[in-house]
Amino acid sequence: STFHQSQSMPDASSCPPTFHYNPRTDRLRHYHQHKAGGKTVNSILERIESKFADTDQNHPLFTRANGGEIHGNRKSLHKHMRKGESTDRYVTFLREPTAKIMSRFYYHRTMCNGTSWMIPCFKLAGVCCLTLEDYVIQRAMNNNQYESLVAGMPRGEVCSPNHPTIQFEKDWEAIRRGKLTPDDICPNGGWEGFVSRVEEILLDLSDMGVFFGIVEEWDSALLLLGEEGGFDPLSMVYCHKNAKAGSPKPRELFDGIWGPGGEKALSVLREYNALDIATYEAARRIFDRKVKCWEASRNESTPLASETRRWQTNA
Repeated sequence: STFHQSQSMPDASSCPPTFHYNPRTDRLRHYHQHKAGGKTVNSILERIESKFADTDQNHPLFTRANGGEIHGNRKSLHKHMRKGESTDRYVTFLREPTAKIMSRFYYHRTMCNGTSWMIPCFKLAGVCCLTLEDYVIQRAMNNNQYESLVAGMPRGEVCSPNHPTIQFEKDWEAIRRGKLTPDDICPNGGWEGFVSRVEEILLDLSDMGVFFGIVEEWDSALLLLGEEGGFDPLSMVYCHKNAKAGSPKPRELFDGIWGPGGEKALSVLREYNALDIATYEAARRIFDRKVKCWEASRNESTPLASETRRWQTNA
């Protein structure tokens, strides 16, 4: 992998791998994480591939039908990569787990009035009459980002020094319905050891052609994706798709607006998604380092946030 050395970067000696894309040989694929801007990402990748296809008739278009989008009952990302082509380039976004679960819950709840075209739908089974707390315990796809990115990968030296090739927990029932913590599956490293090991896994996947975006840093992530991939900025322009306005937000739980019921729901969300919270933390640390590398690579001191605002305006 190519690393950018920077003397001005604090607390970092190297940068995460850069996302490279060659339109003559590579193919874009979207590993669609639930409730992480997936429909919007699809529309962006469709425009990117369509633009290249305008000048190259053999260039594959991005569609769900031809395998461009990986969604639904999918295998883990590393399994897809092992079975895919070496020229496949993957884009995936992670989202703060509390917000992710809440978004999925209220997305399904909006269908409960019977007006949605998705009625009847398996997604509604038991959801309409559940509280958020009960939903997390009984129905939610807890630890979904851990399940799709980390489960089944070797634990490594930090988590299992005597048996580093032992795999992380991969039974979906234990992952989603249990209360597994980083201490449970990384007893030698605990929270920090597990986060460190997940960073290693995500960096290895990045080195093999994966771009990890962060929903909470949406515009900055798209700017980096566009610059690293060499995409036309006009292809990156977006409108939010499949978004449901007016749903309660995690901040309302944090601020106590929901009262004791909200405190209990937040506690359960964190308890059942401890692996996802740590996985997200690892992805955030990598993304934050990537931002620092971007800023350090500029001759002038331009924060990425400022460049993002300029990019949005010009786009």
